[in-house]
Amino acid sequence: MTLAVGVIASLYISWSELFLHIKAQWKLGAARKSVFYATALYIGVTCEHFHEHTHGHLRD
Repeated sequence: MTLAVGVIASLYISWSELFLHIKAQWKLGAARKSVFYATALYIGVTCEHFHEHTHGHLRD
């Protein structure tokens, strides 16, 4: 019982710390994050387009 409470408490503490860390990082790097997401989206769309393009040619 004590072990379970300890595990739950440590999980809760680590989750709340993680949340606070993410919140602080978000405030600090909101602009950086938007650039990161835009880049990731661009890469994803480009890869998807390339994938469709190559597979389209292979099917023909």
